[in-house]
Amino acid sequence: MAGQSVARSYLALSREFEEQQLYRKAEEALRLGLEKLPHHPLLLTRLAVFYYRLDMLDEALEAAHRLIEQHGDLRFPYFLRGNFYRATGNPEAAIQDYEKALTGNVRDRGILRRLIPLLLEQREAEKALEIIRTYQSRLNKPVLFAEWEAEALLQLDRRSAAFTKMREALLQSPGNARLVKRYLQFSIQTGQRHPAEIYEVLRLGMPGLVPLSDEELSDVEVDFFISQGQFEAAQEIIARMLETEPDSYYWRRRQAFLKLEMGMVEESAGEFKALLQEDCTDVEVRKVLENYHVLVGKLDEWKRFIQNMLRDHPDQLHLFEYLRRIQEDTDWLAIAELDYEGFLEQVEGLELTQADLTDVTYQKLPAYALEAFTARLAIGNEVPTPQTLWHLLYSERMKKDQIPPFHEEDLEAAYPVWLFALHIYFLFRTYGELPVAFIPAFLQHQQVAALVNTDRGMIHINISSLLHAQVSPEENLMKVNQHFKWQWSPQQGQPERMVNGIPFYSPEQFQEFLEQLQGVLSGE
Repeated sequence: MAGQSVARSYLALSREFEEQQLYRKAEEALRLGLEKLPHHPLLLTRLAVFYYRLDMLDEALEAAHRLIEQHGDLRFPYFLRGNFYRATGNPEAAIQDYEKALTGNVRDRGILRRLIPLLLEQREAEKALEIIRTYQSRLNKPVLFAEWEAEALLQLDRRSAAFTKMREALLQSPGNARLVKRYLQFSIQTGQRHPAEIYEVLRLGMPGLVPLSDEELSDVEVDFFISQGQFEAAQEIIARMLETEPDSYYWRRRQAFLKLEMGMVEESAGEFKALLQEDCTDVEVRKVLENYHVLVGKLDEWKRFIQNMLRDHPDQLHLFEYLRRIQEDTDWLAIAELDYEGFLEQVEGLELTQADLTDVTYQKLPAYALEAFTARLAIGNEVPTPQTLWHLLYSERMKKDQIPPFHEEDLEAAYPVWLFALHIYFLFRTYGELPVAFIPAFLQHQQVAALVNTDRGMIHINISSLLHAQVSPEENLMKVNQHFKWQWSPQQGQPERMVNGIPFYSPEQFQEFLEQLQGVLSGE
């Protein structure tokens, strides 16, 4: 009993700190509790969930592993870890843990609502069907998860049985409009009858059937005519809907996809572009346009289109990630148009509260903080203020029902190191002749400010000695695995320029450094 009282005290203290957004103290409270009660399941569970909410998924998984090691006889830890695996994009591991969390009784329904859709997504219809029917029998509920059972049967190409099962699901929930619409869509895949006829039969036979709107019924009719190859009839319905809702994104989107299916590729491409400019988060539309530009040999034009969209939507970091992927460029700042002097002008315009290069806060921040900073710099050719960056990061986390595990003040503490490292990159980019790249993770974990591509191989420009005023080894250039590491040291001179309290090397100093580097390379 005493142990439970101690655990409750630390849980309450952690919750209080979290409500005040004192996240480090909230974490410390849980860790102190675990020092006294190392194996307490509630403390371990709370710590895992705490890390998950802060988007610290590696730490959340580590806490969940520990919980399972200590309490493998409990089922909930497996359910918890399954949720974490699902969040990290590991459906196979999530499925395994969800299966271990099952107890065989009615309390499993919450787990099954996560497990069965995952199985269907992974095309494991046989296993999904087996689990559904097992629980239908155990709980004496023959139509339990009937809709998912129908989906599984459809995956197994048992169309008639799938349609029958979907009808059973509808009989149980005639007031569910989504289910009514799904039933009509099933009818398209299993028969030749017009969905309007089927809906009328349903309406007469089920007094409690939810009425579908004209738009919902028209949507299913379009699917039906497309399945029958009657594209003109489908076009007429879409045109009718657009007469009443000319700005409807949904119906314009359906029209574009219909034109694509009809072979009107060029015309549909123009419509897809307009749609993507309106909603840059529409991944399916984006994929269609990418395929089109690859097909017609205009991939460079597509990259420019995405880059221009980024100028209009600088906060859409997912679009920046996509552009980096299709450009296949390791340099995160490849699209930036700034040079060294332009970058320093940006730094001069900031209102910074700190200028300490020895502060290691930058190493403790999650990777996405520096990545978002770099993305905004690349997209807008301007250095975001700590306040702007904080609001961007906070809003992005809130979309995922998470909160950043740091404060705006932590960003302010990281800015001096970030800016100092980037000025090294811009020196190489502006005054050097070799290809250069900036990769956020290399700065955060290895203190590498730039990667320079030479005919001898890649050179990592390491600034750890500058940040921590350390004496560098006599040999500044070292071979490390498949690349070289150049240690830029204080012995090579102190920075001559000072901007916003942060020291920066001048172009003249850089030229001296570059000559030294080239001399070492030529004699290597």
